[in-house]
Amino acid sequence: MNGHFKGLIGLKSRFALTFHAFLQYWTARAVQNQPLVHETAFILPLAKVSPTVSIGRYSYVRGGALIDAGSIGAFCSIGPNVLIGGDDHPLDAVSTHPFWYCEDGLTLPREAAAEPGWTQPKPAPVIGNDVWIGAGAQVLRGAVVEDGAVIGAGAIVTGRIPAYAIVVGVPAKIVRYRFGAEERERLLRSRWWEKDADEIARIRHLFADPQAFLDGLTTEDKLRAADKRHTDQAKAAEKGEAI
Repeated sequence: MNGHFKGLIGLKSRFALTFHAFLQYWTARAVQNQPLVHETAFILPLAKVSPTVSIGRYSYVRGGALIDAGSIGAFCSIGPNVLIGGDDHPLDAVSTHPFWYCEDGLTLPREAAAEPGWTQPKPAPVIGNDVWIGAGAQVLRGAVVEDGAVIGAGAIVTGRIPAYAIVVGVPAKIVRYRFGAEERERLLRSRWWEKDADEIARIRHLFADPQAFLDGLTTEDKLRAADKRHTDQAKAAEKGEAI
């Protein structure tokens, strides 16, 4: 009996390792085929991202997501089955079907395709940094989601979402902000998502406490400034200059 269980455990372990390797392979392959996706970003299997979409460092896209257009910042979490940048269709034309204005004609023979007679009226959506978009949400053309915002599952975003706002519903509406006004301002000023990865790693234990995190960033900045002054003074001393 014990041998049977050990065999099952070993089989499950080998399967887990094989599946993990499979995910790594397809994730790496997806990123390699996306020239505007940062090398540290993750596009999980079954997600579809247009080659015109840019994705910042350490952001990830879950399976089933469809990102047709737009830009996504750093440290963003894109949930499963999310739609970003879906195309509009002309409501005042004879037909809303794109066969008559798409260059490839879609359902028509290529030689019958007409010159583009209609273009997308709204710009591609812009997603800031540290944004979480929940499962099944939609961010449509013309939308802007600012840094730190949270889009609830199933919400539809059509306009501008302020930094660190939490929105839900159809259309998406603000239910509250993640932090108070002062903390929001300090976090935005810190632009922590642009800092060196090693620097972020040194203070990642502070992420659970925003106040401690902000204080830690201030300390890091002061130490870095002091190190720079010390280095400048040492270089000046070598040259016989005064500071």
